[in-house]
Amino acid sequence: GCVVYQETFFGAPKWKSGCIDGGSCTVLNEIKTECVEVNRIPTVFVKACQQTAEKGLQWVSVNGYRCGVSCDADGKKCNLADDECDPYDISNYSCDRQTLHTCYLSAEKYGWKRSEYCEDKCVVYGNVPMCGYACSQLGEGSQKCVHADSMTDWDSGDFVCKRMDSGELYSIWTRDYDLCETACDASTGECQ
Repeated sequence: GCVVYQETFFGAPKWKSGCIDGGSCTVLNEIKTECVEVNRIPTVFVKACQQTAEKGLQWVSVNGYRCGVSCDADGKKCNLADDECDPYDISNYSCDRQTLHTCYLSAEKYGWKRSEYCEDKCVVYGNVPMCGYACSQLGEGSQKCVHADSMTDWDSGDFVCKRMDSGELYSIWTRDYDLCETACDASTGECQ
């Protein structure tokens, strides 16, 4: 069936809709994967244990990713090329002072290693490292320029002030954004 669920495995919770894929589960954010070829492209299908609006914890089909090389021998993940990574493996996300290392899931559904400098601080929310901006009002929204779909173009990202795992307040990207046709205004965080 179709379900509304709160996606939590990338840190900032986000309400989404999706398909139940396997019934109920017991460990929030547990991930199961299967790698198969689709039109000659090795593809990893992912289901995650997520909290739904009405049915408790359920296995939900979520965005998968493609392999640049091939599926592994177990049929679970990709055999990765040099710059590729598994976007569902939390070990691919870390802070190195003000540098955030991530596995970025591109619009074409490939996982790419990505490092970016955090202007304010690299923080951890829900066990997931991300860039944050100091804030003082819990729940307050703002906009900042982000590399949403590429590392060269800036888009307008929606941010919200949350309490980090450390207890500090920082504004973090909700993963919602407006694609900027030309540019993003660095002072307002809005598309020009």
